[in-house]
Amino acid sequence: MSLLIESTTYLVVFLGFAFWMLGARAFGSWLVYAAALVLLVEVSGHSMEWYKQNTLKRIRRAVSYTSLEVDVKALEKMTRNEVILYISVPVGLVLGTVLGLILRLTTVQILVLCLQIVLLLASCVQLYFLIIGFRRMADPLFKTIPRYVPALTKPKQKGKRKAQAPKVSQETVDQQYIDVASDVSGLRMVYKYDALLNTILLVAFLLIEIKMWLLPIDLKWLIASVVIATCVWSELPYAIGQYLLHTRILEEYTGGKYVEMAKKLQEYAPLFPPKAFIGALLTSSAAGGVLYALLSQMAQGAIATFIK
Repeated sequence: MSLLIESTTYLVVFLGFAFWMLGARAFGSWLVYAAALVLLVEVSGHSMEWYKQNTLKRIRRAVSYTSLEVDVKALEKMTRNEVILYISVPVGLVLGTVLGLILRLTTVQILVLCLQIVLLLASCVQLYFLIIGFRRMADPLFKTIPRYVPALTKPKQKGKRKAQAPKVSQETVDQQYIDVASDVSGLRMVYKYDALLNTILLVAFLLIEIKMWLLPIDLKWLIASVVIATCVWSELPYAIGQYLLHTRILEEYTGGKYVEMAKKLQEYAPLFPPKAFIGALLTSSAAGGVLYALLSQMAQGAIATFIK
C-alpha cells in the first residue's frame, strides 16, 4: 500500500507540473519511462527497508547487542535522514521556476532548468550519504572486544567461603567472538546494500544531467562507471571494515589458534564475500543499464518534444 501511494503521488506531481508548464504536450511516451523509473526506485527502497528491519530485529535478539546498540541507532538515524532526498523535487521545481521567471526564460528553458536543479540537489544528497556510509562501513563497528562474563553464584552463609565463578571454556569464548563477528557483518551488510542503492541513483542522476547537455555516452563507459562506483562506495569500505574487525578479534590469539580462528572468521564473516560481490556487480550493472536506457529514451523524447 505504501509503495502504491508513494508511486502514484510522485507520478501525479510530475504530470501536474509538466501539464502546467507545457499543457497537452506533457502527455506522451515519457510517462511510461517516468512510471518505470519511479517504480524501480520505490521497489528498491522498500526492499532495502525490509532487509534492514529483518536484520536489525535479529541483531537485537543477540547477546552482543549491547556492544552494537550505538551503531544500530546510528544506522536507523541515517536511514531516517535519507528521506531528505525527496525535498530536492519541490525545492528544485520552485527554485527553477523563480529563477526562470527572473531571467525571463521560455517555458521549455524553465522546465529544463527545474529538472537540472532537482538532479543536482538529489546528486549532492546521495553523495553526502555515500560519504557517511563509507566512513561507517570502514569502521570495525565496535570499539571494545566484549568478553564473556559468567553469572556469579550466590554467596554462602556467613563463615563459609564464597563459591567461585565457574570457569569458561575456550570454545565458549571462541564462539562468542564468532557470534559478534557475524552480527557485525550483518549490520555492515545493511550499510553495503544501502550504499549500492545510493550509488545506482547517483549514477542515474548524473547520466540525466549529461544527457540533457546533449553529450554522447558510450554504453561501455556507462557500465564501467557503474562498476567502478559500486566498488568504491560499496565493496571497498565493506572489505576494509571486515578486515579491521578480523584484526581486532585475532589480536587475542597466537599460533595455531590464530590460524583456526582466522579460518572461522573467514567462513562466518568473510572479508569480501565472492557471491555477494558478483551479485552486487550484476545487480548494479543491470540496474544501471535499465536506468540508462529509460533515462536516455525519456531525455531524448522530452528534448525532441521541446524542440518541436
